[in-house]
Amino acid sequence: MWRQTRSHGLTLLEVIAGALAVVLLGLGLWFWLQPVRTRGHPRMTNSTQLRGIHQGMVTYSQDNKVSTTDGFFPGLDASGQLHTDPIEPGETTFGSGGTHGGFPQYRYALMLNKAYFTPEYMVTPKDRGTKSLVVPGQDVTSANYSYAFLQLDTDERRGEWAETINSQAIVAGDRLLGSVTRPESIWTEPGSGQWEGTVVSNDGSTNFISEVDDTGNMPPVATNTRYSQQSLNEKDHLFIAEGDADAAMVYATDDVAEYAP
Repeated sequence: MWRQTRSHGLTLLEVIAGALAVVLLGLGLWFWLQPVRTRGHPRMTNSTQLRGIHQGMVTYSQDNKVSTTDGFFPGLDASGQLHTDPIEPGETTFGSGGTHGGFPQYRYALMLNKAYFTPEYMVTPKDRGTKSLVVPGQDVTSANYSYAFLQLDTDERRGEWAETINSQAIVAGDRLLGSVTRPESIWTEPGSGQWEGTVVSNDGSTNFISEVDDTGNMPPVATNTRYSQQSLNEKDHLFIAEGDADAAMVYATDDVAEYAP
């Protein structure tokens, strides 16, 4: 007897399902490879290091507070006043080239001694080969780190050197090269008079600032910052203290007027 048999070819539905599976597999592989593809990019690595340093500040603040108030970042004590005790290097610890908490060197040493990050995190990829990694038994100096910290000279700025999670308060970032009148950065050409760089705010978010002003220049200016719930700073120069409640970043000393290359 003749018996009719069913064809075993793929149906249209099966073809579509198969194609969709291949697409999804490809997308999954693409997303999985993203960290590998982007790893080593200087600006991305730089941003990651700034977030890591900020996380070290936050971790430090958890044990540097009074009662239920916001804890303060390294350099300030639990009541929000500058640390003044010297930090001497030991066999397994780091010292500070600065004498009190206003110095970035002092703040870095406090976090290194609690192992919140390694010395590599303090040096941007653009400074590899020109900056040296500090080792235990040495003082932290500006030869060992790349990033500027918020100056701690006013109540308003000290109020943001704490776990406020304020997305409008910049607390650390790439340093200034050149001068405030002719700025440069590690990301711009020497002699260009232009500045661009990454900053990290108090909520841990990073932002690459590269804004061209009306004159065609790129100054180190952030938009819409706010410190300690004071007035909004629509245009805030990162390296000039224009008031008590704005960004004023310091790199090598507690004096915002001085910058080391």
